[in-house]
Amino acid sequence: MFTGAEYAIFSEFALNIDPTSVWSTTRSSSPGYFSAVGDAAYEGKMQGTNFLVDGYVKYYRSTSATVSSFEFPVGQGSELRPVIISAVIPDNASFATAWFTGDPGLIIDPTDGVTHDRNSKSPGVVSVLPLGFWDWQTFAGTATGMTITVSIPDVSAYVHTSSLILLGWDGARWINLGGTAGAGPYSNNWANGNTEGA
Repeated sequence: MFTGAEYAIFSEFALNIDPTSVWSTTRSSSPGYFSAVGDAAYEGKMQGTNFLVDGYVKYYRSTSATVSSFEFPVGQGSELRPVIISAVIPDNASFATAWFTGDPGLIIDPTDGVTHDRNSKSPGVVSVLPLGFWDWQTFAGTATGMTITVSIPDVSAYVHTSSLILLGWDGARWINLGGTAGAGPYSNNWANGNTEGA
């Protein structure tokens, strides 16, 4: 585990290269990052194992990149909650994310240093589930126009799961990120939205 530094890759890197390895960074206002540049990718992720990044992953989009998407293999403990960005990823942009298991109204988001009240909702948002959140960071460029797809936890015990949508915190309240409903309320199904306003 490290803080305030980066470990960068420039090609494919297998998270399952060593079954005893644990890939983790601190979750603080000065976190560490496992970073990928251009066409680099983290491979070998697996739910229920340590084959994930327990902390922050950063992606640097280079002008020479040929891929149209990037997957952040993030999670916490052995819970894998990857994020995929696709569509229009601007050249020279850089983004990072980490998954936090638990209630966003109780867990401090390291990026802005506060919790995000689940009762502060924009019109049309029925409820915010207390199962976890992704801390999204933009370092360069803009996220506007990108599609974001996430692997959801099991939400089947909650009401309103037939209209499951991806939300983002706009600095004051939870807003609809404008995607389609998730593929179902069970763990590891996918939901998507766009990153504008996130």
